Amino acid sequence: MFLVPLSGLTYLQAYSLWMGMGGLLSFAVAFSRKAPIRAFTFFIFAPATLVNLFYGQFGMLAGGFLYGGLRLMNRHPALAGVLLGCVSIKPELFMLIPIILIAHRSIIALCACVATVAFLVDASAVFFGSGLWWIYLETVPSLLATVMDQGEGSFLYLIPSAFGAMRSLGFSATAGYLVQLPFTVMAFVVTFWLFMREREPVARNLAVTLCVLLATPFLFLWDYAVLSPALYLYATRTGLFDDDADSPYVAPLLLFAVYLLPIVNIALAAHGFPVGPIFTALALVVVIVRMMSTAETQMSVPEDEQEGDNSFAEERESDEGLGTT
Repeated sequence: MFLVPLSGLTYLQAYSLWMGMGGLLSFAVAFSRKAPIRAFTFFIFAPATLVNLFYGQFGMLAGGFLYGGLRLMNRHPALAGVLLGCVSIKPELFMLIPIILIAHRSIIALCACVATVAFLVDASAVFFGSGLWWIYLETVPSLLATVMDQGEGSFLYLIPSAFGAMRSLGFSATAGYLVQLPFTVMAFVVTFWLFMREREPVARNLAVTLCVLLATPFLFLWDYAVLSPALYLYATRTGLFDDDADSPYVAPLLLFAVYLLPIVNIALAAHGFPVGPIFTALALVVVIVRMMSTAETQMSVPEDEQEGDNSFAEERESDEGLGTT
């Protein structure tokens, strides 16, 4: 349905508008006036961006919807719910959205999300006929199972999930799903834990985006574009772009490895090292550890200092507003 307005354009015009729209939305939801120019290039020339451009995929559009919804959830829950509902255009990335909204206890965002999904379904039925959904439900699940179960060769190197890692190593689809299961369960549990109480929003949003990637077996390299806004703002917020950043090397290295994953995973998987799920899970661990240590540091500050310095609270509020960081 999103492509209907492009049907009257030439291929090059439609491709440019389609990819440009996704790229602009993805960058807009992570815009920060404090970001240095090298942070901008870090975002624009991300391997995930290049993979999406090469394959003509819409991971950047989904990333814009996802991060925009996460970032607006506290200040504008209705708009956040609409954006998160639009993530349903990629069902494999939508799995954790209900968990996020339920754990966050945002009734307005949840209702807006449900209404948005219902609108998209109804609108597509109006445009293409209600019979299209029956055809989808009858054919797509079996087709997807066939492709994932019988796929081989370089196709499997495009799947950086735990399932894809097992399949690229020559294991059966059943073994792949068994290994994928703990990653999916972990992603659901961590997501609920992240949103069941108030946490530093930038780190939380990066962590839940990593969970979104870990949760699904049907993950492809271009889907890592959903990580770009979260990683971009996290790096800017925590000073990873600063030359004098006083930070352990483990966290930046792991986050940079995940940043490069859409390109390096193909080469590594082809040589028997499908590191996608491992690097993504380790990056999730270091982000959560740093988030918790930062929270403990803030709690240990004497009360008189907290009353005299509200910079952290002000920064937290600014992080939740688009374009105001």
